[in-house]
Amino acid sequence: MKKLLVVDGFSLMFRAFYAIPMLSKNGEFTNAVFGFFSMLYPAIKDIEPDYLAVAMDSPGKTFRHEDYAEYKAKRKETPKELLSQFPLLTKTLSKLNIPILAKEGFEADDFIGAASVSAKDTGVFTYIITGDKDLLQLINKDVNVLLTRKGISDIVKMDEGTLFDTYSLTPPQVIDFKALSGDPSDNIPGVLGIGEKTATKLILDYGNIDNIYAHIDEIKGKLKEKLLNGKESAYLSQKLATIDTCCEKVDLKSLKFNGLNEEVWRPVFELLGFKSLLKRMFSEKLIEAKKTLIEDEAVLNRLIDSIDASEDLAFLYNSDEISFAVSKEEDFVFPIKGILKSLDLNTILKKVFGASKGKYKVTHDFKTAQHMIEPHIGSRITIDFDTMIAKYVLDPNSKDYSAKKLCESFNASMCAASLLGIAKKQLEELNSEELNKVYFDIEMPLINVLYDMETIGFSVNKDLLLSMADDYEKRISSLEQGIYEDAGEEFNINSPKQLGEVLFVKMGMPAYKKVKSGFSTDASVLEGLFGMHPIIEKLLEFRQLSKIKSTYIDGLLSQISEGKIHTTFKQEATVTGRISSTEPNLQNIPIKTMEGKEIRKVFIPSQGCVLVSADYSQIELRLLAHVSNDANMKQAFLDNLDIHAATAAHVFNVPLDEVTEAMRRTAKAVNFGIVYGISDFGLSRNLKISQKQASEYIKEYFSDFSGVKEYMDEIVKQAQKDGFVRTLFGRKRKIDELYSPNYNIREFGKRSALNTPIQGGAADIIKIAMIRVYNALLSKSLKSKLILQVHDELIVDTLEEVDEVKAILKSQMEGAAKLSVPLKGYVSVGSDWYSAK
Repeated sequence: MKKLLVVDGFSLMFRAFYAIPMLSKNGEFTNAVFGFFSMLYPAIKDIEPDYLAVAMDSPGKTFRHEDYAEYKAKRKETPKELLSQFPLLTKTLSKLNIPILAKEGFEADDFIGAASVSAKDTGVFTYIITGDKDLLQLINKDVNVLLTRKGISDIVKMDEGTLFDTYSLTPPQVIDFKALSGDPSDNIPGVLGIGEKTATKLILDYGNIDNIYAHIDEIKGKLKEKLLNGKESAYLSQKLATIDTCCEKVDLKSLKFNGLNEEVWRPVFELLGFKSLLKRMFSEKLIEAKKTLIEDEAVLNRLIDSIDASEDLAFLYNSDEISFAVSKEEDFVFPIKGILKSLDLNTILKKVFGASKGKYKVTHDFKTAQHMIEPHIGSRITIDFDTMIAKYVLDPNSKDYSAKKLCESFNASMCAASLLGIAKKQLEELNSEELNKVYFDIEMPLINVLYDMETIGFSVNKDLLLSMADDYEKRISSLEQGIYEDAGEEFNINSPKQLGEVLFVKMGMPAYKKVKSGFSTDASVLEGLFGMHPIIEKLLEFRQLSKIKSTYIDGLLSQISEGKIHTTFKQEATVTGRISSTEPNLQNIPIKTMEGKEIRKVFIPSQGCVLVSADYSQIELRLLAHVSNDANMKQAFLDNLDIHAATAAHVFNVPLDEVTEAMRRTAKAVNFGIVYGISDFGLSRNLKISQKQASEYIKEYFSDFSGVKEYMDEIVKQAQKDGFVRTLFGRKRKIDELYSPNYNIREFGKRSALNTPIQGGAADIIKIAMIRVYNALLSKSLKSKLILQVHDELIVDTLEEVDEVKAILKSQMEGAAKLSVPLKGYVSVGSDWYSAK
């Protein structure tokens, strides 16, 4: 039997608009259109319709308004961000040769009904996709409704059986149900005082409205009164709710669907930027590779012969197995946890990687694989393409960079064979998105740098750390006793509920903030109480020391292995391109408090070495001066001035030699606040000044640094048009938040557009510097090793080559980018991380 798929256009667009985050292409909103086709595609795939059409409401009044002028009168105004997408949908449907059913004076529902009748008359089965339950009345043995529910993926097929099982109604009773209970969305009045539950019971008891009123005397009390008073409204509502299936004769031949023709659909969706949808629709279906177990020498030799005869090799390593492939057809798998008498992992890895020299090698998360593989073979391995890093460069907003997720997005099984096809597709996308340089010149070379840093590790003075742990324990215990004495009782200091009771009930302090569980005792509340009682100062110090001890001292002690800490560096963890550090996070050790700084003393050089540290000076502000081309800011850097003092001189309108330390601190907060798109409210909070004063500072700043203001305005405007921003080096970040109907989210998007080119540009520069320093140390065959990167700082564990290392750090860091202002790196030497900073 042939099939017709008819789509309720407005219903799907409305649902998609609220289910999909705001998207744009060239300044045009596209999220509803994207969601529309995201629902249409699986329906087409599952149903394989012979005929396809989209029914749309026509503008203006319909015949129902003649019967009831208030029909749909209370509907909220359609958001302009959605309204603007209907012409785009119409244009897109036209390009895809999908006909639109619409006629002035009628609704989409009427045309859907008319199409289903025409289909039935010609022996064609109809599927209707909609979120509107009104259309359930059209269900019969020749019509099913695909009812969208939550989001865009929750769709249930409704036939006569599922309709009754779900709502206890037959299709004609859907009309009478609405006639009794009404419909606020269409402003159909129904019978005053009768809700859905009562309407359902009446229909179950009497079948339809005519029978209800024929047996009205059997109904007692207020319900009878409501029905009698609302009889006219009930029949009017019945008429309004009834779909007019005779509005037009639909010629099914004009709805003929020629299938998902890639030559037609791909260019249309590429123009709209629907890349993820194109992947779902047309990614080459990576063949389910034949899975071959490497269980004996014969299979291993066949794999080696295949590698010898091929140009490519993909491998995928996880905790359970490692797989190899030279084509998309076969995956050779060795179960790491399995026990095979004739083979061991060392033998397999040595043979495979011995045969792979000169081959184009692909894997996912190469750095992790290196840690697993290289100890088995005792030598360095290299690759040409990392699909995880490619995914990160192409989509830095993603939350999941796992091989499983990546393979799923390409309709592929998770194996080495799939990576070959995925890498090819990613390479094409890197080319089309102009991200090749970021990928091949920055991210790929960085993998080996980070791998060596992780492998080498950072030496730790464990005895000093243990001594600090003991000292902190004593200080925390002393504070604890002091808090108990002040409170007059012992209680759980770490319990906000118990602490709140002590402070605000027993001691009578003012409770500034409440939460669901009672009184808030967060840091802002305690800081607001500072000076009211000695207990507050003790509590703040107790919390600070407890956090440092548990997070840093105890945390670091648990991570020491053979006298060293080996952190893990993440390339794919931040949207701006910055490297992060985990297990433990060495980038998060506090430096603003003396206690935090003291932690750095436990990090020491290797035996016989010193630490050489190099730090960029004001890299983000130098980048801002370059990209904004602001004359005053550039001149300050060209004259080698203290930028914060120079800014203070401008903001406070005083000579440079009259700038006070307080003025400089204020200017520093303004400088960094501007980089991060700070508001006058945010600046007033940071500086503890009035919002008006903060506004004046910002106004004065932009008056003297007008180039910065012009740049900021332009970058946001361009981001709103393009939907993304790029760094100086081409790194790209999409910012969908710019198109959110929510003001706060939109403002976040603007701040992201402002700071991503600066933060991301600084991240690119430090990465390039790391690669340059690493390569320079290797090329000169120095024994010194790069061991840590923290924000804009690099640390080298240095043997006798201190002067050479200092020169390398300074020259390679300062030469990492050519800006219109000089990059400056400051180098220092120390016997531990604290003194080297």
